[in-house]
Amino acid sequence: MSLIGSGMRESLVEKDSKPTIWRVAWTVTIDLAMIGVGVALAMLGPTLADVAEQVQLDFVAAGSIFTFRASGYLLGASICGPMLDNSSNPAVVFMVPLVMATVGAFAVPTVHHYCLMCSLFVFQGVSMGMLDTGGNSLMLTIWQDSEYKNGHEHAMHFFFGLGAAVAPLVVAFTIDGGLLAMQAWTATAISLCPCCLGFLLLAFTPPPSNEDKDGADKSASIISWPSKTIVFTGVFLFIYVGTEVAYGGYLSEFVKEQLHASAAEGARVTSVYWAMLCAGRFVAALVTSHVNHTTYLAVHIFMAAAAMALLIITNLLQGGSWWGTVAGTSIFGFALAPLFPGAMLLAEETLGRSMKGTEASAVVVLAAFGESICPGAVGLAMHRGAIYFGCFFLATSVVSGCTFAAILNTGGTGTVTDNGKEDPGAFQAQS
Repeated sequence: MSLIGSGMRESLVEKDSKPTIWRVAWTVTIDLAMIGVGVALAMLGPTLADVAEQVQLDFVAAGSIFTFRASGYLLGASICGPMLDNSSNPAVVFMVPLVMATVGAFAVPTVHHYCLMCSLFVFQGVSMGMLDTGGNSLMLTIWQDSEYKNGHEHAMHFFFGLGAAVAPLVVAFTIDGGLLAMQAWTATAISLCPCCLGFLLLAFTPPPSNEDKDGADKSASIISWPSKTIVFTGVFLFIYVGTEVAYGGYLSEFVKEQLHASAAEGARVTSVYWAMLCAGRFVAALVTSHVNHTTYLAVHIFMAAAAMALLIITNLLQGGSWWGTVAGTSIFGFALAPLFPGAMLLAEETLGRSMKGTEASAVVVLAAFGESICPGAVGLAMHRGAIYFGCFFLATSVVSGCTFAAILNTGGTGTVTDNGKEDPGAFQAQS
């Protein structure tokens, strides 16, 4: 099953590498959506204590909201592929959940019931899951015959990081302005509005032709087990997404507990993390077309482990270390930056072809489980002591390195499909 129809693929991708109006329109709209989703994702961490107070929960129990959002992410990732396959225009599929997330973000400051609050974050998670699944695959498809493919994939995630970096600053400015931190959620809704408008315009634009001129997708009827490459990529992103979300979600609380900082200071340190992640993706968008991609990702995984070692060592003494926390956080954010888009690109390089819709959904579903499990695990670890915050992420960095090595070892071990070509990394193809 292909994530988008052959007609859509043919209209969005030309044989040469020159940008077209369709490429530009879809690329800009997806990037705007990633900014809004980045703001939404990063807004919960610095406001989690306020959310807990508003719905009358203790801080540890409020961490369950991450789980509800992750369940929505899981649902969105699961249904995105089939919905796009059966839709004549993907813009409608993206627009509906994003509009729901926008309305929900406006409502967050006014909700005082736990169940209703969780429902709003489920809607938010659905939009994130659908955009992660469909957005990544669509971007790879739009630029698949272009030398700019790697750059645009990393740039898409750069815009996510940009939104995530802005969110904690909005919280800090809101608090400094004498307002409640929860009022910052209005900025989340505003940031989602441009992409909703963009997808609305694309939805009313005549959809691309659905004619199948070369019948390329007709051979996709083969049924096979997920390849080893897809499985290990999913495990890698399970760890990565859980790490990215949990670190950004609990960093503010770590800073307040370990360094006895204020809520505004905690939000600013969180902003440093997301800003460095954003900067790392900007750098990746510029350089990954000119360097060895595998080596580049391996260096960043090593940097992540070294950053957490620095944070742990400098915070062993009572009272902690501001410079160690900020330096470790900065390096860690920069190190994580290229890993999500890099893993998607590495999977396609290892497979020797574009990922199918079902494969992209499987990978993002596993990533959603990471977002569901890791934040709760970090909350429990910090309940035992703030220093366990760094220990948890040092462990995830080491495991990420092992999984990365496993992905590389799947190359060239495939089976032969019914079209006579080898499918690298496949477990076994079945008719």
